[in-house]
Amino acid sequence: MIRNRFGETHGRWLALLLLMAWASLAAPQKAAAQDCDTVASCIQQLRYGETRNRREQAARYLGERGAGQAVPYLAEALSKDTSEFVRLHAVQALVLIGTPEALQTLLNAAQNDKSPEVRAAAARALGQLKGDPTLLALKTLLENEEVWQVRSAAVVALGALDSGGAVAILIGLLRGEPRMEVRIQALQSLARLQGEGVATALLTSLKEDKEPLVRIQAAETLLKTKGENVTKLMTERLVADPDREVRAAIARVMGARGDETAVPPLVETVRGDPDLSVRLAATLALGALGGGAAKDALNYYASASHFNEIRNTALLALDQIRSREASAPPAEPAPTAVK
Repeated sequence: MIRNRFGETHGRWLALLLLMAWASLAAPQKAAAQDCDTVASCIQQLRYGETRNRREQAARYLGERGAGQAVPYLAEALSKDTSEFVRLHAVQALVLIGTPEALQTLLNAAQNDKSPEVRAAAARALGQLKGDPTLLALKTLLENEEVWQVRSAAVVALGALDSGGAVAILIGLLRGEPRMEVRIQALQSLARLQGEGVATALLTSLKEDKEPLVRIQAAETLLKTKGENVTKLMTERLVADPDREVRAAIARVMGARGDETAVPPLVETVRGDPDLSVRLAATLALGALGGGAAKDALNYYASASHFNEIRNTALLALDQIRSREASAPPAEPAPTAVK
């Protein structure tokens, strides 16, 4: 009796399972959920999406559409979403939307997000939101942030602001920032800006910074900076800097600046620098400058230098001068006097 009742029950369960399987096959299949394609649906997907990819897609859509009404929800994602990738997409969306309400949201993320990558992205984004509040936000961030990569991102943003206040902050960083990488970024940002005291600050870095890479960047940043003091100090550092790579960088910049008063110190460098690589850089710099005095020196070195490398480099420099002269437009004839 027990065996029969068990067999009957087992048979009923098996029949029920087969019936359910047949019903699932016979029923029309529901289409897979599609990514959102309207502002309203993407706000919902950003808030409730079950996968990181779907929330990222929603943030991208809202940013590309410039959906100002989505700012509160992007701010919510930036403060609460567990995925740093979603938060990074929220940062970019807020930048694309570009409303004033985005500033405080990005500042909060730059200061408080647990991910350095998100903080850095938010800091860089602040440079695209102009105005005094942005400048103050970046200044505060630089004073309080411990991770140097985030400070470096804030320095990039300062370079995008193009304001006197940004210049002052960047000059201050050249003196007080402990990380070499951030000082280098400050120099690169200053290269895009103009302002009182910039040339002096760059020359001070070239002369006093302890890191050769910073001094090289300072020399390169001086490329478009005019003035007798610039040529004078670069000439001094061409002789005095203890690092050969810095001296070579200074020689290259002196040639590229186009100031013919640099010819005599460059000739002295070719004659007397203790490192051959610096002498080669100075030889090429003479070719970049051109002019009669530079060509006279290069003709001598091309034919009579004691060093094979100097002879070959001088020939190359002379070829560059001839090529520039051949491609230059013909000089306008002098106007004839009317009798």
